[in-house]
Amino acid sequence: MRHGKIHSMHDPTEGGLANAAHEVAAAANVGLVRRKKIGIRSWKNAVLCNHYGLDPLGLIASGSLLIMVESSDSGKVIRSLGKAA
Repeated sequence: MRHGKIHSMHDPTEGGLANAAHEVAAAANVGLVRRKKIGIRSWKNAVLCNHYGLDPLGLIASGSLLIMVESSDSGKVIRSLGKAA
């Protein structure tokens, strides 16, 4: 596939990344990645989340899209999205 294989997409606006990942995993009957494998911008974590005691994976994610792809196709999908923007 030229642009990479996308398995599913989910809008994490309400409930954040953690809730969206849980919903996608439940729908697909699969497990989740380890929390330590999820990259979180350090400024967001340090300044906002640590100050207010918030979980960065539970924050509202307006304007985001969670896309599940074959790991070998992630680069293709990212490049295709960049060209489309």
